[in-house]
Order: sequence, then structure tokens, then C-alpha cells
Amino acid sequence: MNCPNCHTYNPDSARYCGRCGTTLEPPGGGQRVRQDQPSSEPEGSQEPHPDARTATGALGPRSRGELVRETLAVYRGNFGLMLCLALVANIPLLISLFPFNPALRSAITLGGLFTGLLADAAAVYAVSRWYIGRRTNAATCFVAALNNANVLLLTALVFFSAVVAGIILSFIVIGIPLLAFVAVAWFCYVQAIMIEGKRPADALKRSYELVRGSWWRVFGIGAAFALLLLLGAAAFSLPGTLIGLKYRLWGDLLATVGGVLVTPMAYIGATLVYFDLRVRKEGYTLDTLATELGHSQDSPPQGPATPQP
Repeated sequence: MNCPNCHTYNPDSARYCGRCGTTLEPPGGGQRVRQDQPSSEPEGSQEPHPDARTATGALGPRSRGELVRETLAVYRGNFGLMLCLALVANIPLLISLFPFNPALRSAITLGGLFTGLLADAAAVYAVSRWYIGRRTNAATCFVAALNNANVLLLTALVFFSAVVAGIILSFIVIGIPLLAFVAVAWFCYVQAIMIEGKRPADALKRSYELVRGSWWRVFGIGAAFALLLLLGAAAFSLPGTLIGLKYRLWGDLLATVGGVLVTPMAYIGATLVYFDLRVRKEGYTLDTLATELGHSQDSPPQGPATPQP
């Protein structure tokens, strides 16, 4: 629904506008329960938790297409904030466009991995707060990410070590399925840390438990999002390549801008997949999400009326 005050899009179950804090009336004056339409799921996909459709409101189980559409809707409703998070993530990449010696360039690249991880975690926090009707800004989101920086770094180190091992082993046949398995099974570790407060080993285990039984479905959703991101990035990188033939810096800059614009879709999409998995397995609700974030969904949001990105 759109806020009657600032006209910002909010989930149907939201009680307060995520931007200005205005109390939202449910459509038609009824209860905030989302009536999900039947959706086609891949054969063998896991059946939703019996309470999922009646108890979760905006967190009802979704098909692949619904997840993509919801991702775009959340991005549109939080465009400035998400763009700010993605821009911070890409600052090292933007800096690396200028000439540096190889050692410094390598250090900048490592810095980019760190800022990208923080931006991912900050986006998880932002999306989660938006779903329970809480306003936020980029600074608050990055503080939340930094509060979990040690856990995020340790878990990411394990994750990327496994990915690198899979890449190395991909020169023999066994590495390819190992790489795919790890990438999907540990798909939700950032969400497990930021929302549930899991430690490194528990976060990886939690992600594995959520994906178990739905591996192929999550793989298909990930492939759909990857294709969407590639198409979005290509819309900027192809013109950037042509411009780069004559003006290399401007061509690289255009390609980087494309990356900044499409990156939030990966952050949001992964979080919505995490929500969907918990809905199907546990009957996850907005009230549970609010509790995990340390808020009561019944209390009005606090803070300035118009947050800055």
C-alpha cells in the first residue's frame, strides 16, 4: 500500500510508513493479512509451514516471480537508502579506477571486499526494519553491521575459503558441484548473523538447515536473480566498453555506476529468500522478526519524520 502522507510504497502488513512514520490503515479497513495467490513452484519444492499463509501477512511464501517483483518493489520504496549502501560498498572500486601501484591496488581490492560485506549486512538490517515499519538511515544500518563485523569477517573467511577451494578443484570434475553446493547451502549466513544474532559456525549451520530440502529451488531463484543482475549490469557495461575504447576512465566509471545500481537487488533478494525459507519451514511472522530485531511491532517507530539516506 502507499502511504497517504508521503506516498511511499509499504508492505500490506506494515502498521507505520517506513519513511515518515504515518499510521497506515489496512486496505478496506480489514486485517493486514495478505491473501496469497496460488503460485507454480518447481516439482519437489518444500510445502509451506501450515501456519504460513494465515499468520505471516507480508511474509507469506512466494514463488520465484513474486520474489523478483517484491525485490523490485522494496528497492523502489528504499531507493535512496539502498543506493547509498551500494555506493559505500563500491568506493574502493571507484578509487581503484585511478592509477596506483600494484601493492596499493591490491590493498584497495581487499578493502572493497570488506565494504561490500558491510553493505550487504547493512542492507539486511535496512530491509528487515522496513518490513516491520521502522524508519532507518544508512548510518544506523552501517553501525548495526559494524557491531557484527568480527562475526561477519570470520564467517565470510570460512565461506570464501570454501568457494576458493571449489574454484581450485573445478579443474577436476568434483570441484564444480562442491562450489555450487557451498554457494547455495551457505546462501543466508549474513541474514542469520544480522537478524538472529548467530555466531560464525552457527550462522553457516543455520543457513544450511534453512536451505536443506529446498536446494534446487534456492539454486533456481539464485540463477534468476543472477540473470537479472547480469542484464542490469550489461546495460551499463556494454556502453562503458565502447566509451572506454577512447576514454578508458569514463568507460570504467559508467560500468561501476551500473554495478552500484544493480547491487542492491542482490542484497534485497537474498534477504527475501531468507524470509521465504523461514516462512515455509517455521511459519515465520513479522512479530517474530520484530522481536529478533529488538522491537515490538505494536509500538510506533521513533526518530525523525524524514530520515536521510
